[in-house]
Amino acid sequence: MKQARIAVPRGIPISEKGQWVSHVLLRQFAGDDERAFAELSSVPPLTRVNAFLERVVSFEEGTTAELLPQLSIGDKVALILHVRRLELGDRLDCIVSCTKCGKSMSVVLSVSRLLNHVSPPQSLSYAVEACGFRLQIQPLTIRDQDMLLNAKEGEDLEEALARACIVSSDSQLPEKLPGLVIQAIGSKLQEVDPLSDIALDITCPECGHKFHTSFNPEDFVFGELGIGHGDLESEIHWLAMHYHWGEKEILSLPVRRRRKYISLINSAITGAIT
Repeated sequence: MKQARIAVPRGIPISEKGQWVSHVLLRQFAGDDERAFAELSSVPPLTRVNAFLERVVSFEEGTTAELLPQLSIGDKVALILHVRRLELGDRLDCIVSCTKCGKSMSVVLSVSRLLNHVSPPQSLSYAVEACGFRLQIQPLTIRDQDMLLNAKEGEDLEEALARACIVSSDSQLPEKLPGLVIQAIGSKLQEVDPLSDIALDITCPECGHKFHTSFNPEDFVFGELGIGHGDLESEIHWLAMHYHWGEKEILSLPVRRRRKYISLINSAITGAIT
């Protein structure tokens, strides 16, 4: 099973003396992982994403259960993009609809270029000033994002997540954060954890309209891989029938290799190859 040692853009601080976890071990997603993942079809999307990472990510400095929730959202996105490159390569073929004329267009992205953001020097916190407040903030983590799953009905999630970033303030904050404070925190997060919210600059070839659109790597990559779409049992049956492999052998294959064998079988049947 292919495994790669990946440098994450921000990393995880593990001491106040400047020690950071800067690398993770990432392995390919195999059939037995896919089966376990498919069983989570009824749970919220964020839980499924975290379960996906729990199966393919490991750390040299500590346990996955301990360290994974401490990854920033940008680091989480980086790992999902690295998984995609391990499985399917660097090129991403996307379809985007123009926000003015509604026409669909093809957009080609590159995992390497998306990952090629320059992150600021590692720091436990970053200064933000707005509305007379001087704050120290830190990027949102996977644990913070999970707040979305447990938020009370009617709660202002934008404010709740902004508060989750605040480490300290030079004066007491009001019960409701001013909008300019929330905006300033959001702008700083874009600077210190740029992959946490990927925005694409698009020009429509039909009408010339220029617009911004968000790119959600989790949804895109899971859709591409077809994980949890219910085809696994059929693929196991197809490979077992033609190659006479056992279920355990088939489930140990990386998803990309398993589908390559299926493609070869189908091509042989149709006469495309002999």
